[in-house]
Amino acid sequence: MIKFVFGGPGSGKTRFVTDDIRRVLRETDKRVFLLVPEQQTVIYETKLAREFPPEFATRLEATSFTRLSDTVARKTGGLVRPQLSGGVRALLTWRAVSSVWSALTYLSSTSARAKSSLVPSVTAALNEMRVNGITPEDLEKAVLDAEADDPDSALTRKMRDLLAVMAAYNSILTEEYGDGTAEGAAARIIRGGADSGFFKNTAIYVDSFFSVTKEEYGIISDLMRCADDVTVTVAMESRDSDMAREEPVRNFFKRLNAEAVRFADVDYVTLGERCRAAAGTLRKVSEYLFDYGRDPEVAEESDGSVRVFSVSDRYAEAEAAASIIEKYVSEGCRYSDIAVIAGDVSALCGITESCFSRHGIPCFMTESLRMEASPMTRAILALLKIPAEWRRDDVTALVKTGLTPLTEEESCLFEDYTETWNIRYRRMFTTDWSFNPSGYKLEFK
Repeated sequence: MIKFVFGGPGSGKTRFVTDDIRRVLRETDKRVFLLVPEQQTVIYETKLAREFPPEFATRLEATSFTRLSDTVARKTGGLVRPQLSGGVRALLTWRAVSSVWSALTYLSSTSARAKSSLVPSVTAALNEMRVNGITPEDLEKAVLDAEADDPDSALTRKMRDLLAVMAAYNSILTEEYGDGTAEGAAARIIRGGADSGFFKNTAIYVDSFFSVTKEEYGIISDLMRCADDVTVTVAMESRDSDMAREEPVRNFFKRLNAEAVRFADVDYVTLGERCRAAAGTLRKVSEYLFDYGRDPEVAEESDGSVRVFSVSDRYAEAEAAASIIEKYVSEGCRYSDIAVIAGDVSALCGITESCFSRHGIPCFMTESLRMEASPMTRAILALLKIPAEWRRDDVTALVKTGLTPLTEEESCLFEDYTETWNIRYRRMFTTDWSFNPSGYKLEFK
């Protein structure tokens, strides 16, 4: 049996899945896999640990596509096949570009010395085409269509070059690694497990997906073909919903539904109204926020669940947030129950923490940072660059990481001093300085 469960945000799709998993575990001896996006696996593991008794742990697993392939491989084999790291993929791209360099017309317009600069962009382009299921045959057809319109355009020449590189890359990849990509390995392992009967007497639940890659579509199709029961949640109000915001999810459902009807009887379940937002105004906001096709119902009186404040600047915004938090705490809330969400956290750093500190509000701020933004990484990068040229910017970057003996005030003085007197290169940085810290002035301070 294959089942699609429809419901908008907060309608209880995950609760439906959890209740159905409990029923399956109690009434049958089936194994259960809850398939969720990679970044949500730990969250769902925590939920399941709270929801289910320990005796179900041997038959219940929250997993992702990569984790599921690992589970299957440990039973059926396939873990030892080589997979490519990012560095190896870049080297393969370099080899592919070099092998067809003389035949390229657009990419070879750069000098041979700058050939290496093409590797990151070409690698990214090849990876994007692979993820979206674009084969060399598809790209060749696109090239022929482009040549029919304008054979000498920059776009046509670029596509022609990418086709040549793609063919060479795939040839090297297949010959030396079989497939090599992590996603390809996952699909191959799970398909092998499906063919060997690994998913017999198994119930699969697919939750919290809005779209998947072509390879992941193939994995879900294999699960539909071989598992006893497959349940997929779909973030749409109903099977026939035509809201504009649901277009990506609708495509996701249509493609899976076309596969599902080939393998088994299909059941469609539509959940009722939203249950996550209990307050009237908040529920209306959740219903109409992304529904651009109809006018919202405006309540004559608000119940206070949604309030909008107008403030003069970010400092006043932080003060307003602090006063609201203090009000909630005085009414019995815990600080850990309160979250402050911002569109741009970096713009509020230093403002919000100091304001909350004055009000005695404990807080922890988090935001997504690139690895090179961490002080340790910046220090290592600076130390690698300094011996080559001794550029002032590199030395200053090292000093400002906070990992040197200098205090924050001394680091600022160092930056001002070296900039004022244009101190640069090894000779100037490795000699004593006797310039006036105040710059070009008669007084020496």
